[in-house]
Amino acid sequence: MKTIKNNSTKLVRIDLAIPFIDELKKRKVDYANALATLDLNEDRFSDPDLFISANNMYKLLENLADAASDSSLAICIGKNLNIGKWPLFVEAVHHSQTLTDFFVHFIQKSKSLSSTIKYTLSVDSETTIFKINRTLSPSVIPTQADSFYIGLFDNIFNNILSPDCDLAKIKFQVCDPSVVPESLSHLNVYKGDLQGTKIFFPTIWLQSPSINQKQYN
Repeated sequence: MKTIKNNSTKLVRIDLAIPFIDELKKRKVDYANALATLDLNEDRFSDPDLFISANNMYKLLENLADAASDSSLAICIGKNLNIGKWPLFVEAVHHSQTLTDFFVHFIQKSKSLSSTIKYTLSVDSETTIFKINRTLSPSVIPTQADSFYIGLFDNIFNNILSPDCDLAKIKFQVCDPSVVPESLSHLNVYKGDLQGTKIFFPTIWLQSPSINQKQYN
């Protein structure tokens, strides 16, 4: 499979799949065939300047979930990711006093990760929607790619929001809600379409001093 050394149209950084590879290693799962079917070489995953097509990334994540026999693989990885070691997240927190600051910084910096995703924040008087929109039609149902964002942003909100924010007011919309495990059944997850993930939360949180920076300073 072709890999490309620059951020051309509809490409994703291959190193974004490393948490999935690491999790399968931890579980002692044989994932060689998951890579081989896409002609991928694991030695190249650590190169931050290497990109693959978005559709092949979606296929890869689905293959890895199949290898693990775990449809909840991505959401659990996102939920348990050590975001305190993720430079993009830590930098966004350091530059933020409010949730608005955090999302503005996150959106500006995230464009280096993929040319297939457009991040937007849609605000009305009651509800804000953080949209993770695809700029292409996926060739496979991107269940793992979408559900990763459920786990990741549940993780992020739990770490940065003040105790005054009721996390039960957060809603997620993804292509396949059925992969949410019993351990996360308290999350509000609804069925959407194939064009990306949407995260809904109260607009009042945007300007309140809701960012908890202490553990990241």
